[in-house]
Amino acid sequence: MSETETRKITPEEEVAVQELKRRLENESKPEYLKDETMFLRFLRARDCNLNKAEEMLRNHIQWREKNDIDDMELYKPPEVAKYFPMSLIAFSKAGNPVRYLSFGTMDAKGLLKSAKKHDCIKSVVKELESDVLKMKQINRMTGQKIDQWIYIFDFDNYTFAKATHKPTLQMLAYLMMTYEAHYPERLKKAIIINEGWKEELLKYVDADELPVFLGGTRTDPDGNPMCPSQVNLGGVVPQSYYLRSSTRRLCYQPGVKKLHVSRMSKVNVTLDVEEPGSHIEWEFETENKDIGFGLYFQSEDSLQNKLKELIPKQRVEAHMACETGMYQCETPGTYILMFDNSYSWLQQKEIFCRAIVVRPTGEKISVLE
Repeated sequence: MSETETRKITPEEEVAVQELKRRLENESKPEYLKDETMFLRFLRARDCNLNKAEEMLRNHIQWREKNDIDDMELYKPPEVAKYFPMSLIAFSKAGNPVRYLSFGTMDAKGLLKSAKKHDCIKSVVKELESDVLKMKQINRMTGQKIDQWIYIFDFDNYTFAKATHKPTLQMLAYLMMTYEAHYPERLKKAIIINEGWKEELLKYVDADELPVFLGGTRTDPDGNPMCPSQVNLGGVVPQSYYLRSSTRRLCYQPGVKKLHVSRMSKVNVTLDVEEPGSHIEWEFETENKDIGFGLYFQSEDSLQNKLKELIPKQRVEAHMACETGMYQCETPGTYILMFDNSYSWLQQKEIFCRAIVVRPTGEKISVLE
């Protein structure tokens, strides 16, 4: 297939696309139904197996709705995201977005210490969605059907220590799962910088579109061949961006208790509220890894110790930053902070926690001292 040739849809794929649209027409936004390339990509990702493609696409639509993906342009990434070396550097001869990712200059440890997992994921998704919008704009202007991009992966100076850093590997694995589940058939070409890559890259991108250091002729206005005005090379993340510094850690603060949550178990912290109009406050951090957390209520007259869920249980990245919360208690009774490690088969969790009951008068009562 030549660089300018558009992937053609077969008659069999056309029939399958229409059937897939029919199955999802009551659950898809109008703009989704107009985007036939979406249905085709998910079909091809599942070898045109309609049932598997339907399941995959349903999960994708739910993911978009749950995470406000259609409004991703409104999401503001954390400032430290500027150290993530992922740049849109050019468009190919056929109009495909070309991104450059410099793994060798990326301070993955610093990034993971400075941003929560969901912000790391959303920051990357924002870039992906930006490229999708650019392709749609090009298609409207030119009448083309561009729906894929080209990635350049630069592993120069990528050390063994970086390649074996477990938290980095875990994050990359999660990013890859997100990408495969929600951006199937988007990758036209992946070029790994090692040997012979300049000639290969110039097959797809004109030399005047590429920076000099990537084999092209483009420089910044001041002549810089690295084109720093367009290419983000990452670099070391300053410690001032770290979410949890040693001086601010909760474990060094007064009124804090250390809790041990064994693997596959739970630990509860109970707060007895005697007066309506009181509220409870809590803050906690983990020594390492995340922890499941939820808030529950048990009234004095509840039968069989049945608990009412007030804050649904979810896994919290409290090892990255201190988690804080407050709840207004209109009803007296027992409020329970539940720390859940039942999903971990191997690791015990250590939690530093502070919790208080604040009476309507403003009096504070610590429950962990």
